Amino acid sequence: MTTVALSTSPLPPSPQAWASTPSHLEAYNLVLKAESHANEQVQVNPNPEANDRLMSARITGYLLLELSERCEILTDKPYLALVSQIILKSRESGGTYDVVFTSGK
Repeated sequence: MTTVALSTSPLPPSPQAWASTPSHLEAYNLVLKAESHANEQVQVNPNPEANDRLMSARITGYLLLELSERCEILTDKPYLALVSQIILKSRESGGTYDVVFTSGK
């Protein structure tokens, strides 16, 4: 199994357009926090599982950004479904980052 060193470059900040939509900001902020947590874990103990969590958080974050940008093409249903999934499952799990990590797989 090959281990890939991931960059420490974080996801970009949330788009200004989301400022008027609290649920969109909430979902993306959860992703940003999950990414930050995963990045800290990679720095403390670099291992394949920690790298997977970091990669999954970034995939989820970029998926949110891309689905948001492509609402005119794809409609907003995929984007809103992901936002809802992140928020609802995060609340159900007591605020853990597992929903972000599993959404990116």
